[in-house]
Amino acid sequence: MAAAPQELQPKLDQLKKKEADLLVELEKVRKDLEATESQLIGLPQAIQDQKAKVVATVRQVIHRRKNLKTIPGSDEDDIRAINEIDQIRLHAIKTIQKFM
Repeated sequence: MAAAPQELQPKLDQLKKKEADLLVELEKVRKDLEATESQLIGLPQAIQDQKAKVVATVRQVIHRRKNLKTIPGSDEDDIRAINEIDQIRLHAIKTIQKFM
């Protein structure tokens, strides 16, 4: 026995709504697909750009390293000078304390 038209109408409406929802989702998927393909197409150029930046940075570091000048003297000389100055400072403090 066939269903009456009024019984099928809600099902037909539900299917049409589902179709519309699926079409909206399909359009979104197509846009996402297009955006991803666009990114993929631009990827080789982005890689080349990054490689060029890295090469430029490395060259700049090498150039700066070559231009570094050594500081005369040694760490030991610096430590000796600091210790001498510290001794002078301590002597000055003791002298001031003595007269107070």
